[in-house]
Amino acid sequence: MLFGSQIFILNGIPRFYEVPISSGLFFSITGINFVLLAFFNEKTNFKNIFIGCLCLALSVACRPTYIFSSLIIIPFILKRFIENLKNKKDIVKNVLVVAIPYLTVGILLMYYNYIRFGSFFEFGAKYQLTVNDMLHLSNRFATIWTGLICSLFSIPNFIPNFPFISNHNNLITFYGYYYIENMVGGLFILVPICFWIFKFPFILKKINNKELIVFITMLIFDGFLICILSVIMGGSMQRYIVDYGWMFVLAGICIIIEHINIFKSNEAKDIIKKLFAFLTIYIVIINLCSGIVSEKSFMKNNSPEQFYRIKYMVNFWE
Repeated sequence: MLFGSQIFILNGIPRFYEVPISSGLFFSITGINFVLLAFFNEKTNFKNIFIGCLCLALSVACRPTYIFSSLIIIPFILKRFIENLKNKKDIVKNVLVVAIPYLTVGILLMYYNYIRFGSFFEFGAKYQLTVNDMLHLSNRFATIWTGLICSLFSIPNFIPNFPFISNHNNLITFYGYYYIENMVGGLFILVPICFWIFKFPFILKKINNKELIVFITMLIFDGFLICILSVIMGGSMQRYIVDYGWMFVLAGICIIIEHINIFKSNEAKDIIKKLFAFLTIYIVIINLCSGIVSEKSFMKNNSPEQFYRIKYMVNFWE
């Protein structure tokens, strides 16, 4: 989960671009964790729901894209609200612990947008000083398949020397403009456990835990939704993957564990466990190398002493 989240890419080039993305990632995962913890027992823990919703609301303050992370908890909150509605208990409390964090952060954000940009609903898109003008991009729906392949399935450039992988801007032929910069590789290639999401429909009927089915479904749906929106609104960059990559990784982990539990044969379980172990080692190594490469070889160019010290420790034959 740690290495697959692409957080090492952000750690490898800690600038003002990466700070809000990593902050949003922290608040999203923390918020979902608290909300799910609230439903582990029969008696709802409203304190955990409040903290979880507050964290999820704060993630939007870091980066508007993270508003879609809240979709993951909606089925669980609705289910508990309907149960309380039937039992006629804690209805007001149920509404307030969810509404207050979102309304408070939302109102503060709208006020901030107004005093800075003159509009309650302007998050600064009109004031971007970047090479990618998101306001005047055209024919964006035509780029969806190109963006999905580039962001999720592009093959890394492997090299014979440390850090054994390099950035590239290679793209399948596309008649038009599509923004891509310094991709290390697609998420599913860097974190192959994500491929297990395609196994989900085949084992769906064998999973007894309905909450887990809903959770995995929301992770996959949300992951593809944010990925497509990123492609349409921006393009493909390794740091964009951090917004949704953890959703595919977590879904893949859940599915592969359920896959192991479904098998009755110990031999089959052992094979899957060994494959899981191999994939974990691969994910740790390739994503650690990706973090060292980072965007625009940041570590090599800005911390050459540390970079070459690590290089000659690894490349002992040089």
